[in-house]
Amino acid sequence: MDIDNIKFSVIGGDERFAYLSDGLGQKGYEVSCFGFDELEFPLKYTVKCPSVGDAKSGAGCLILPLPYTKDGVNINAPFAKRKICISEVFENIPADTVVFAGKCDEKLTALSQNSKCRLVDYMDCEDIAILNTVPTAEGAIEIAMKETVFTLHGAEIAVCGFGRVGAILAYKLKSLGANVCVYARRDEVLCLARAYGYKAVKIQNIDREVFKFDIIFNTVPSMIFSHSLIDRMNKKTLIIDLASLPGGVDFPYAEAVGLKAISALSLPGKCAPKSAGEILMNGILGILRKGQI
Repeated sequence: MDIDNIKFSVIGGDERFAYLSDGLGQKGYEVSCFGFDELEFPLKYTVKCPSVGDAKSGAGCLILPLPYTKDGVNINAPFAKRKICISEVFENIPADTVVFAGKCDEKLTALSQNSKCRLVDYMDCEDIAILNTVPTAEGAIEIAMKETVFTLHGAEIAVCGFGRVGAILAYKLKSLGANVCVYARRDEVLCLARAYGYKAVKIQNIDREVFKFDIIFNTVPSMIFSHSLIDRMNKKTLIIDLASLPGGVDFPYAEAVGLKAISALSLPGKCAPKSAGEILMNGILGILRKGQI
């Protein structure tokens, strides 16, 4: 693939994909897009097309949202005037087209295989995944600051999960003076957390001291905060759930008992769309240049 002369097509996505699109245009690439009709700021370096077919015409690389869909039927396109059916995007698409998308599932994999496209999931790109933790962590901290009446400095905070997001989040919270306790399942992860100076406890034992926290951040994508655990909590505690759907909190029950729980998804696109768009753009270009497809 001639990366210097490739045409990009961006279809759908939140504000970060608008910045990504214009960023590619600024670098001199030909870029067309569809699904940004109601975007508030103008795209200066991207051609806005009247149809999906026009947008993807001649494109060697197709860029879809993260996540690529929210309902399993249509492309995730919050700025589009009409719904964009997933199958519509793959109609008459040339073989060997490189398709980038987020949180790919069996449906998208099947469509790409039938079209003989080369599908790349952002979530499998280590550079993108690691750098995306920064706007995610900053966005989570911003929510915590807005939703509380006390400083994070001196607050008792739990971080459930110590993967990419959990580790960066714990680091930033500690730098603000918070008392951070990390909860995780695996012994080696707990040892790593302790080596960084955090109190670290098996997540199976969170029920023993869950009542003491001012804020709990969850990054574990499985049900952690069920009826029984919520019943043990101080109802003034704030839960911010960063885990992918369906999340780790029983939100209806939390609301029923007066516990504030916030599902905070796609924070990079909401809190730092320009930086998040640049991360995606650089990751995509890096993958194409290295031929990692």
